Amino acid sequence: MLPEYDGVAEVWFESEQTLMDGMSSPEGQKLGAALLEDEGNFIDHSKSSAFIVEEHEF
Repeated sequence: MLPEYDGVAEVWFESEQTLMDGMSSPEGQKLGAALLEDEGNFIDHSKSSAFIVEEHEF
């Protein structure tokens, strides 16, 4: 049986708004397009998930 996941990438931002601002900037759009092109070489996006979460310390 194949594992459900074979890799995880984790990226941290100061806030969700910082993430959205960065990804919607011209530089973020250019970087996002380059990453998507490269990821096509080793990631099957049709079988991938992405999550935006917020950390809560107890």
